This record gives sequence, structure tokens and C-alpha cells, in this order.
Amino acid sequence: MAVIEFPVPAGPKIQPKRLSFNPLSHKNSNRRWNVGLQ
Repeated sequence: MAVIEFPVPAGPKIQPKRLSFNPLSHKNSNRRWNVGLQ
């Protein structure tokens, strides 16, 4: 997926919920992640 696109310090693989709480950084990309995770 677009893991490299997300500059998450915690890591999307370990903390996928962190992306949901970070919609300010990548609102559009965040929505795509939510669909993929769920």
C-alpha cells in the first residue's frame, strides 16, 4: 500500500490507528487507508 507516503513516526504497520487520528497531515490519503484497513 502507500506506506511510504505516510510520514508517520510510529509506523503505519505497527499503529494503523494512528493514521485515523492524523487526518490533518493527509486527509485525502487517510481516507484511502481507512478503506484498506477496514
